[in-house]
Amino acid sequence: MRPGAAKCLACDSFQDWRRFSGVTTPVLSLLVALIAVSSAAAPGIATMFARSDSKLVFAPPTINDQGGLTQFVANDGDRPGVVKGIDVLLPYPNNRRVQLRFFANNAAGQHYIKANSSELITFELDARGKRTAQALPREIFGDDCTSTSIGSNFRSSSIIDLTRWSCAEFVTHLQAAIAKTPDKTANAEAAGTALTAGAPRE
Repeated sequence: MRPGAAKCLACDSFQDWRRFSGVTTPVLSLLVALIAVSSAAAPGIATMFARSDSKLVFAPPTINDQGGLTQFVANDGDRPGVVKGIDVLLPYPNNRRVQLRFFANNAAGQHYIKANSSELITFELDARGKRTAQALPREIFGDDCTSTSIGSNFRSSSIIDLTRWSCAEFVTHLQAAIAKTPDKTANAEAAGTALTAGAPRE
């Protein structure tokens, strides 16, 4: 082998700095290929181990014409979320409080909000809640009434979103809306009484 040669023709080994690396050409090629594959698969692997969740965002609720509440809810997360209802808390004299619970107006009793979507949801008072609301003396309430939207994300525990109201204004509008809405329970009872009265006697 001539002096200064970079590679020995007899043993096929490098004679310059590469003789200290101990990495052959096939091994080096495999390492380069492994790095390329890992770089391409890294985003997918990161997604598999990421803790995805829903992220519910509530707009302030408004009183609708049926004596219920309507609320716009968005889900900015990548998992579905659940909205269950709205509680309205009204302070009462002598350190007491009145709570009105508005339920989701579907058979499931809750609304599912898909990932990256939004929905306008309607909540209703039951018959007992309407009677309670209609009996409230609006003039005794101040301006520190609050409503709490209740829901839950996919992974985390239950979440709430608080909105402040003018109590007197809230009670006034709610009672006016309820007064304009026919009482379905009373109508059903009246219809049942009429059918019974008209039934032939044996």
